[in-house]
Amino acid sequence: MCDYEIIDGRSPSRFRGEENEPREGLRKGHIPNSKNVFFKSLLNDDQTFKNKSELKQMFDSAGVDISKPVITSCGSGVTAAVLNLSLIHISEPTRPERRGDAGVG
Repeated sequence: MCDYEIIDGRSPSRFRGEENEPREGLRKGHIPNSKNVFFKSLLNDDQTFKNKSELKQMFDSAGVDISKPVITSCGSGVTAAVLNLSLIHISEPTRPERRGDAGVG
């Protein structure tokens, strides 16, 4: 078991490597042992965040342990920021720490 969580904010099909990456040179697929929480699943239709209970459920259903340190990832860092903001909304104020995208699409 890892002592941290890696969460990928891309679409499930990109996470699974079933879809080409929009940026040339990025590999398909995901970082081993990472978990997928599609950033759009965290948002309401009006693009605001879901409530804390719903956000926690989205991470729980993906198997994410939000009590561990978190590394967020995506293709460019933009959707990883949405993951970070949602985690800040439901977590202690000192977490999460974004370490940058891993360069995999």
